[in-house]
Amino acid sequence: MQKFNIGCGGVKPEGWINTDKSYNLFLSGFALTSWIYKESKKSKVTYLNLNSPWGIEDNCADVVYASHILEHLRPESRKLFVEEVSRILKKGGVLRIVVPDLEALCRVYLDKLEKGDKDASSYLLYWMNLHQDHLYPKNRPLYKKIYDFVQDYPKQHQIMLDRFSLEKYFSGPQWEGHEFSRYGSSSYLKDCIHEVECASEDCPSVYFECLKC
Repeated sequence: MQKFNIGCGGVKPEGWINTDKSYNLFLSGFALTSWIYKESKKSKVTYLNLNSPWGIEDNCADVVYASHILEHLRPESRKLFVEEVSRILKKGGVLRIVVPDLEALCRVYLDKLEKGDKDASSYLLYWMNLHQDHLYPKNRPLYKKIYDFVQDYPKQHQIMLDRFSLEKYFSGPQWEGHEFSRYGSSSYLKDCIHEVECASEDCPSVYFECLKC
């Protein structure tokens, strides 16, 4: 099976085509800098910029998995994401998308408020991660600034989604079998979901799956 893990970050399971856009992966391809990024080569991660056409052949993927990626893309890149996923998936191929759950986060926020938590807004704003100023202290050490640049931080959100707004992206005639599930549980990926969701849920999230017609 051809299983693509888009925007894999630190989750790089064997048997998957793991892709990411961090600068260390990009720089590892140049002779002058490749020696600095030996770990990137060992991780078997392919550089993929989601702001441009993906350069992956048509109808080749059995599975496309993307966790906490869509919310970081600008509108034109989200549109491209949907188009490229549809293009590379085989007929009957599985798409699984995970994004922070705006509805769940707001419910937790309101619950905290009702319980008198005066810091409830900090919880919500932290997980929304929408253009927060001074997310990283300006006086941090130079090596930390370089590390943040190499890792392409801060990776702030461009949008927040709930189950309804997420599903709209995949409501076209090329999609069927829409389902929502939970962390580590899948109707379509029962044999391999534990490979990419193998620890525990961090941020309350929407887990959405559908099939390419």
